Amino acid sequence: MEEEIQTDAGGKQPKWNVLNQQVKAYKQFVYNPSQDYQPYRIR
Repeated sequence: MEEEIQTDAGGKQPKWNVLNQQVKAYKQFVYNPSQDYQPYRIR
């Protein structure tokens, strides 16, 4: 069973999905540094 975490927007997502989103956002930042990158905050 996959672990779900609560997002800042109040919804719940699987942990792997949040990780995939962060990897994609970081990859975009590496190729285009003019975009801001904010990592997911672990609480």
